[in-house]
Amino acid sequence: MNPSRRWKKHAAVYRFFAERQCVGLDYSDEAAQAAYAFESQGARSNLARNGYAVGKHWANVQVEEWRRDIGSLLSWEGPDRRP
Repeated sequence: MNPSRRWKKHAAVYRFFAERQCVGLDYSDEAAQAAYAFESQGARSNLARNGYAVGKHWANVQVEEWRRDIGSLLSWEGPDRRP
């Protein structure tokens, strides 16, 4: 099963996040196919050293932290400005 064009665009983002967290991950065509099969069909395989799967994990972690930070900024009342 070959990854779709849309997934290939996401793969660049996954690789960006994975390269900043881990060394020695697999970014081969086979790794891309395994990660795509897992995402699209839930096909099980060993994804522990798969750069795309690891990158997706770290991208999800980062996005969740951004959401939490933005939510806390939007609910922030600001410092008390009484004289």
